Amino acid sequence: MKITIFLIIVAAILIGAWYFESQRREGLDKIANSIGFVLEPGQQRLSDSLDSVNFYLFNQGQPLVQNLMRGELNGDHIEVFNYSYTASEGFEGSRELPNLSDEGRITTYMQTVACFLDIKPIPHFDLSPKDGSKRTLNSEFRSVGFDDAHGFTQHYNLAAREEASVRLLFNDEMLAHFAHNPGWVVESRGRQVIFYHKDERLKAERIADFIEQAQAHIERFRLSQNKREAY
Repeated sequence: MKITIFLIIVAAILIGAWYFESQRREGLDKIANSIGFVLEPGQQRLSDSLDSVNFYLFNQGQPLVQNLMRGELNGDHIEVFNYSYTASEGFEGSRELPNLSDEGRITTYMQTVACFLDIKPIPHFDLSPKDGSKRTLNSEFRSVGFDDAHGFTQHYNLAAREEASVRLLFNDEMLAHFAHNPGWVVESRGRQVIFYHKDERLKAERIADFIEQAQAHIERFRLSQNKREAY
């Protein structure tokens, strides 16, 4: 009897998960169509253009994405998808799957990611919320501080490959913008830039607004870059 009850519970959980994901895919398909994107449902490998440039996020787990949406918006080639990885709670992830002997409780982190591909290059940087979590970056990156931008520094950590270029990119207007928009993670690798909120998988109806916000950030970076190049 106990085994029967257990199997019924497991079946109910699996059916519920399947139903939830099927409803999510249907919602994503509607959103994709409404903005002129194409949905490629299910799981697939991260593209080489994103996997080859050493993004921090994609080194936290297997190079696999779910429910990929592709399209162009205002001349930008954009990919939006869900990226998940598992890690011991309080620790960073890795390309190697954690095992049961790892320290701490194994946790799954899921986030919706917007990727801008093949844009006009901007400096390499890593912008992340100041939440106390460990974030081990490429050895080429160094922390960048702004003593007079308290609104920004209370919300964000910023690291850069070339500090001088990133300081010019993050001018007063940019610092104020992000100070009033906490919670974003932005990773730039020159021609490829990704945006997400850590461990936040968005509902389908929020995807279009998320893309719009990410593109607004990109436009601000472009404006700042153009001002920098004009000097």
